[in-house]
Amino acid sequence: MKILYIVGMILLGLGYIAALISGFAQGAVIGLVFLIGGAIVVLFYLIMFRVLLEFYYAVVRMSEDIHKRKD
Repeated sequence: MKILYIVGMILLGLGYIAALISGFAQGAVIGLVFLIGGAIVVLFYLIMFRVLLEFYYAVVRMSEDIHKRKD
């Protein structure tokens, strides 16, 4: 799970940097909007990604526990 989270963080970071470069290429105001708004969006997506990973981890653990009880 740690590896997936790190990969997700890297991809979100690269996307954020690409959006910043694109925003500042269009103009200073748009770049500043991307700088502030993009950080909030990236943090939101990072939190949602973590919640999703934790959910999948919990489902897998529950499934393993259920299969152990059958035996």
